[in-house]
Amino acid sequence: MISTIIPLHKLLTADYPAEHTVCWHPRKTWAELQGMAAGIVSQLSDPADKPWLLALDSAFHFAAALLACWQKGITPIVAPDTQPGTVQQLQSVIAGILTDRRITGVDTHIVSPIATDSLLTWVPRAPQDRALELFTSGSTGTRKRIPKTFAQLADEIAMLHQQWGRKLQGVPYFATVSHLHIYGLLFRLLWPLCGGDVFLDRSGLYWEEIFGQLPAGPASIISSPAHLIHLPQVARQYSHDWRNIVIFSSGGPLGRETALHIAEVCSQAPIEVLGSTETGGIAFRQQTRSLDWPWHPLPGVTIRVQNGLLEVRSPFLPEPTAWLRTGDCAELVDGQRFHLRGRADQIVKLSEKRLSLTAMESKLLQHEAVEEARMILLPPQPHMERSHLAAVVVLTQQGRRLLEGGGTSSLIGTLRDHLMHDFEPVTLPRLWRFPEALPYNTQGKVAAEDLLSLFQEPPLDQPTDPLLLAKEDTKAGYVLL
Repeated sequence: MISTIIPLHKLLTADYPAEHTVCWHPRKTWAELQGMAAGIVSQLSDPADKPWLLALDSAFHFAAALLACWQKGITPIVAPDTQPGTVQQLQSVIAGILTDRRITGVDTHIVSPIATDSLLTWVPRAPQDRALELFTSGSTGTRKRIPKTFAQLADEIAMLHQQWGRKLQGVPYFATVSHLHIYGLLFRLLWPLCGGDVFLDRSGLYWEEIFGQLPAGPASIISSPAHLIHLPQVARQYSHDWRNIVIFSSGGPLGRETALHIAEVCSQAPIEVLGSTETGGIAFRQQTRSLDWPWHPLPGVTIRVQNGLLEVRSPFLPEPTAWLRTGDCAELVDGQRFHLRGRADQIVKLSEKRLSLTAMESKLLQHEAVEEARMILLPPQPHMERSHLAAVVVLTQQGRRLLEGGGTSSLIGTLRDHLMHDFEPVTLPRLWRFPEALPYNTQGKVAAEDLLSLFQEPPLDQPTDPLLLAKEDTKAGYVLL
């Protein structure tokens, strides 16, 4: 067992035994990881004057690709998806794509991971060298390339180990989240890799997969609210000593009811971690029934609230002594602890994917069928366990012809296809309304409550006339929508 964390910039020259296990399902050793990295190095262009986009579903392949890029002096770019719009934005700045999945419709050099028996003399990197860039929507909704140095990532890994390493030393890391996001990258891959522990090659899509692989002893699960909401129901069917299982959650605050339900079934609530690609980790909490726990800053992080907004000073930022304003509204509890009070911008999270409502509205307005568009996040309802994105669209004359000619389902499908050029399917609107005009108030603004009213069902004890949002012609007349 390795008791200390290897600094990330020294990982290439780590002295792990060749037979040291780094990955499970399938089992892979340190020697195999180095062999895979050497095989990738042999395929990378020289000189390495452009970064490579890493799009690898296997965490083992991804780790090997990182080592290979670092060996060649390449800064890899990590993006959460390979939608055509994403690749098009990066195409002019990348040398190619390193991938183990099928990618079609792009005119870019594509390399797949292969292993070799060649031995490399590994080149150490400097702490201030750029380790990678993360491609994210950013706090303003505009896609950003966010660089991270070896020192920044190493400091955050060391902080995680300081905070929770005693519980997790030597245990396997299971995950439902991707290593292509900063949370999954740090927690499920780089932390165990630098700590000499074992990571799982693939994320679990279903809890049954993970429970079928959990050892009898301690383990950790790296998850998110989108998956954790289903955990209690499945966990009741398995006999397990949950006191030895540490569950992490990030990507958005976990609902109190869900947290307490998990605590009831699994002996303890998940440890929630607040952070973002730009800021790194900010704070954590673990909810209990006796107290609505506030967020506690992580070691080394200082917070303050200015004009109702959370601001952060952190060693994980490019300027550790400068204050960074987040888009989170917050309320201080006692100096450093705080409660979150929602978002101040038009950035929302759906299934742990950050989405700019403004960017999606702008994309819709590019379609010939759309005159005006507004996006709104609907809060959970009795018939909906989670929040859902909804779209309110005023149609052009061309749009009305499409509605009348093909019907609502066809029009929605057309608009969804248009959005999928730049947005992942899981982020697309689930509900649509097509009013003749947006509900502007006397100040000429569209209030959120007026948009919400378009999706609210009337009380059963109050008969109401139908609200005409649009109509669909049929042989027998028309159907109200």
